[in-house]
Amino acid sequence: MAQIRREDLSEFLGTYSQVVLFVGFGARAQFNDVEKVYAGIVPHLDHIEATCTDHMSSEWLAVYGGDVAIPDQPDLGMLMKLVAERRPRAKLLVVQSWNTLDTFVDFVVPIPQEYSTGTDGKRQQLWGGLNGGEPVAATRVYLGPPIIDRLSSMIVAGGGRIALEEVQYATQMKVPIVYLRAEARHTGAYGTYGPVHDWVEGQKNPDILQLSDLHARRQNIRLSSWPLSSVCALVFILLTCTWRLKKSPSQRLI
Repeated sequence: MAQIRREDLSEFLGTYSQVVLFVGFGARAQFNDVEKVYAGIVPHLDHIEATCTDHMSSEWLAVYGGDVAIPDQPDLGMLMKLVAERRPRAKLLVVQSWNTLDTFVDFVVPIPQEYSTGTDGKRQQLWGGLNGGEPVAATRVYLGPPIIDRLSSMIVAGGGRIALEEVQYATQMKVPIVYLRAEARHTGAYGTYGPVHDWVEGQKNPDILQLSDLHARRQNIRLSSWPLSSVCALVFILLTCTWRLKKSPSQRLI
């Protein structure tokens, strides 16, 4: 596993066809069925790899916050393990402030630990999200330059409080969002689908591409002429092109 310094990120990212950020449920809520979640994002993963052929490299980069893969605690870490095992063209990069790393991870951007003082006066570690309206910890890196300037999409599978803050910020920064509703294992944490789902449903934002779960696609979606995967791919290509044309340096915050 190789370490990537933040000052070397720009050159490093340029060697990959696409850079995709993954967020979702962490250790608190976890996934009720991580295999189903993986199956739900397969159409978009297929689209990613179908559009990598015109670049100097057919490999693409999957970025996430380094959640550790624990089989009996299936969270984002286990989802990324499935991506690593089933998508040989994907290389995995984690941004994290601790030393425990999964063997399937290819690259790590080490960052220092950050802390804030809670309302109770106690010091608490910041894992990501926003603090005072600004990205902190891992979020500052993978939703800041140069990574945010290279993101072709952000795959969101459910998600709790930190994921919600990241999705809201990414939407503000015009990052193309690909959302999959995911059922939580521990519903006592955030409910069945979590706060990200509630926010996405409330937004009705046409710029957020929603991937239906397999049951919904089979039972509820009927397209007479085009398969769903083709429609999703076309819509996503249009959204990505529009975003790249409209995004200007003034929209990219540090």
